[in-house]
Parts: sequence; structure tokens; C-alpha cells
Amino acid sequence: MQVVQDICDAISNKRGNLQDQLMKAAYCFERYLGMPSDAWSDDVKNSEIDQRAVFKLRSVLIGFIEANQTDVNVGTAVWAFSKIANPDDKDFLIRLLGIYIENDPQVLYQIM
Repeated sequence: MQVVQDICDAISNKRGNLQDQLMKAAYCFERYLGMPSDAWSDDVKNSEIDQRAVFKLRSVLIGFIEANQTDVNVGTAVWAFSKIANPDDKDFLIRLLGIYIENDPQVLYQIM
């Protein structure tokens, strides 16, 4: 679970290459869901990703998206967030549609 903690810390503190960390978050969701991928880094491949880790990543991504609506990385954050495909997140995604429908077609596309 250390890889998840490292990803969460980097995203929360906007430290390092955020694109890489957001991609790793998406890969963690894929790994949790049992999707095979050759794109995963070794630290993701070798990590135990459980429900607690997924919840932590999900929470950090929601916080990042809400706090950084104009950040260049928000589209990637929304894309990563969408990987978990949790039906409980429908209201959050609808709220994001309202924010980005007129403002940023790139992020809007990721929401859809």
C-alpha cells in the first residue's frame, strides 16, 4: 500500500510530476479491478491494491479535482477517477458536467 500512499501524497501536495502520479492512480484502479496492462510501472504491479487503497485514492482525486478546477492536470485527474466507475459517484460527475460544460471541452470529454 506504500505506492498508494506515495501517489496520494504527491497529488495532495502537487509534488513532482502530477501527470505520472495521476496515471499511476488510474493504474491502481485498473489493477484493483483485475484489468491486465503492460503499461503499469513495477511499483503498481508489485503492490497490493485493496478496497481501502481504492477509497483513499478516490478521496484524494475528488479533493484534487474540487480544489484545482483550473489546473492543467484536472482532465487527467477526472480520467483517472473515472477508471473506478463507481455508480455512487454519479452526482459528483453531474456536478462536474455543470462546471466544465462551457469552460473546458477537454475536461468535459473526460467526464463523459
